[in-house]
Amino acid sequence: MDIDFFLHDPTDEVLSSIHRKPTGTFAFTAKKDGRYTYCFSNEMSTLSPKVLSFNVHGILYVEDEQGHIAPVESEIRQLAAGLQGIKDEQEYIVVRERVHRDSKHVLPSF
Repeated sequence: MDIDFFLHDPTDEVLSSIHRKPTGTFAFTAKKDGRYTYCFSNEMSTLSPKVLSFNVHGILYVEDEQGHIAPVESEIRQLAAGLQGIKDEQEYIVVRERVHRDSKHVLPSF
């Protein structure tokens, strides 16, 4: 439960830092061209192992000259995002079940 998250833009400016979060989602709009860097940290609790699962999705919006997105394209993108969210949640449930199943076979050490 002690995972930290950091996001840096291409100029290494910190865009976000989230501390001691067990689960969650994060979204942002890239304002600059280039490589964005994200980091997960376990510095607060290095003694206990953690299983980390995450997904990265990129969505490219194409706008017309006035900065508008066609209504049909907007609806399609919303449907695609919803389906991706369902897929991500299913993957998370599978990983969580595997971790709980595997942890039942581990004997405590003294």
